[in-house]
Amino acid sequence: AVTNLQYGLTETGKTEDIPLQLELARAYLKQGQISQAEELFQKIEPNVVLEAEKLRFLAELALAKKDTVKAIEHYASLHGQLAMDQDAILQLCKIFKEQENYEAGNALITEALESNTENAEFWYYYAVFSKGWNLADDAGYGALKAIELTYSSQRKKEIEREFSQEIRTLSSE
Repeated sequence: AVTNLQYGLTETGKTEDIPLQLELARAYLKQGQISQAEELFQKIEPNVVLEAEKLRFLAELALAKKDTVKAIEHYASLHGQLAMDQDAILQLCKIFKEQENYEAGNALITEALESNTENAEFWYYYAVFSKGWNLADDAGYGALKAIELTYSSQRKKEIEREFSQEIRTLSSE
């Protein structure tokens, strides 16, 4: 991907193509070339970059650097601009889960579910944060909704394993 994107920028004369530059910077990140990603990003004209894409990149960069404080800051700003940006919501949920910050995670996922009840991963995180608060019925319900909405049989099995006790508790009532 990096080679193709580099070619796209240099050989085609599209050196000022902002989306192409952002994709190359993301490709560098995915390959662990953090300094190259950061260097390329800083060369992009700030007044041209869409603010949301800038925040998304800065959040991804912060995660690559293992700086969850900055990642939360940037994803939260992105969420503030685009309230239903599913990637930002899911990335924040993932961080809150890792930090065991169930209060922040629950507030975020409850708000997200008010607008979108068809996202399987939203229900998964609802189950995660409910389980973190020892709300077995809510966790079981969220897990069952996530399983129902998930297309991947492997993902369904993962959720079933993670929440087997909560699902059983719900089924026995």
